[in-house]
Amino acid sequence: MIKNGIDVSYHQGAIDWKKVAGSGIEYVIIRAGYGKNTVDKKFIENICGAETAGLKIGIYWFIYALNETDAIANAEKCHDTIALYKDIVDLKVWCDYEYDSDNYSLKYDVAQTKESRTKIVKAFLHTLEEYGYDVGVYANPDYLKTKFLDLSEYPLWLAKYSS
Repeated sequence: MIKNGIDVSYHQGAIDWKKVAGSGIEYVIIRAGYGKNTVDKKFIENICGAETAGLKIGIYWFIYALNETDAIANAEKCHDTIALYKDIVDLKVWCDYEYDSDNYSLKYDVAQTKESRTKIVKAFLHTLEEYGYDVGVYANPDYLKTKFLDLSEYPLWLAKYSS
């Protein structure tokens, strides 16, 4: 069973993957990108570095979607981004929907509901399942308790921002 892991994106800057692996980290969840068009600036560097260091690899994609059609477009861009690396993705592809996702919708005068958020997440995950990926939901306790309907059919990566 793997226990110690990190998640990374371009926000972490240049990463010494050999040092990460030597510190006892066993896996990394890498942000591949977000929305319908954006690949994380460090995605290729991060996934290649993590593979070279011998870490298990998972992916997350940050959702910016107004509806299920947009969610599918997010999933298609995620697939296009990670397809070349599918053989080295040992772990799940995670759907990351949180506060900034809702803020994006509000910019377009779309107020998401429990039902609409849940449909967006499920559309994203279902699309990636059709491509053969193992998928899951990344969420914080607030979203699980108050912002989504039941997502228990999917594995959960629980966000906890404080100790």
